Amino acid sequence: MNNKEIAKKFQLLGKIMELHGENPFKTRSYSSAYLTLRKWPDKLIEMDAEQLANIPGVGRAIQDKILELRSTGTMVALEKYLDITPAGIVDMLQIKGFGPKKVLTVWKELGVESAGELLYAVRENRLLDLKGFGKKTQDSLKIQLEYHLESEGKLQFAQAEEIGLALKEAISAQLASERIEFTGALHRKEDIIDKIELITTADTKAIEDLVLSFEESSPTDGQLKYK
Repeated sequence: MNNKEIAKKFQLLGKIMELHGENPFKTRSYSSAYLTLRKWPDKLIEMDAEQLANIPGVGRAIQDKILELRSTGTMVALEKYLDITPAGIVDMLQIKGFGPKKVLTVWKELGVESAGELLYAVRENRLLDLKGFGKKTQDSLKIQLEYHLESEGKLQFAQAEEIGLALKEAISAQLASERIEFTGALHRKEDIIDKIELITTADTKAIEDLVLSFEESSPTDGQLKYK
């Protein structure tokens, strides 16, 4: 788990706790931790408690959660809130410019529980009846929603490249004598990537065995093309 992945867990924890009306001090501390941790130069997952304590703004509660991620791969506090929050609501928390308070409003007052339902409500101008939602806000949200839904299941180039390089490194470690290169959209450096494709000189049997071994551990839906 890299620093950005760890940081995003704290970002989500802060947002989902705010959604459920938790202590503002705690929610702000997790949101602030996201900003610090995502840019931290050292690998958080390899740091011990003493090293984590030296990171500015990272208190005991955040340190313990990073150590928890290191030892178990999960964060109990986050899982607790995910268990009581519809998946579509969690997804809406990822929409740019659409904070937890607004998500809560459309959830409780309109019964909207997914980005698709929200876009439908926007197109019907139903948000204009809600406090804090004017036409300008609704129009801006419509643009963000359409982009969000269009990009669902896809990655921006920088994100795809990061995952692709990690995948390529993992494959190279197993097939050290073979040549492995990016192909498709990632090779062309397109802005939006819908799948990560690799091409290799390895034989069919070797690469098929490797694909099976990566089936559960790979963080992508990438395809391995070979010849």
